[in-house]
Amino acid sequence: MSETREEIEKSYRDAVGRLPYSSISVKHLCEQANLSRKVFYRYYNGKLDVLTSIFRRDVLQPTLDLCELLSFEKIWPRAASTEQHMFQAVYDDREFYGNVARAPQGGEEAFLKAAGLVFAEWCRFVLQKQRYPERSWQTAYIVSFFSHAKAHYLLDWLLDDCTPSVEEAAGLFSDMALPFWRALD
Repeated sequence: MSETREEIEKSYRDAVGRLPYSSISVKHLCEQANLSRKVFYRYYNGKLDVLTSIFRRDVLQPTLDLCELLSFEKIWPRAASTEQHMFQAVYDDREFYGNVARAPQGGEEAFLKAAGLVFAEWCRFVLQKQRYPERSWQTAYIVSFFSHAKAHYLLDWLLDDCTPSVEEAAGLFSDMALPFWRALD
């Protein structure tokens, strides 16, 4: 990751812990990172894009990297453990994600949007790897349902201070979601 991206993400992380979400602006992030708006927009489309990028890197990218390293076919039988890795990534940075979720004036909505976008990527990836026939309306609805469900589930878990445990929370989600995904095989 570039030094500039790191500075922007650092200013975002610092702001989330201190300000209402609606008060976090691109202008504020740029001032804190000592860079121009032009430079900011070279890397991100806005403050939601910063959160989405952080979430993607923390939560989804390790799973995608593992699928690339070992092949999806070897990972998929262990899908419950990939869910647990994603939950663990959120848990490991629960202070930050909890701050986002609890930030007054829009934090909860921002978390849901960012997590939903990232989980939509994961759903599309899984459908592609399972060679699910491209039926645009069905694919869109499957992606919408599961990405929103997982984002809301994680939000509730964060707002409950990550209780139950990572294993229990990921296990319950897997028990609910995996039968559908396995039926597509």
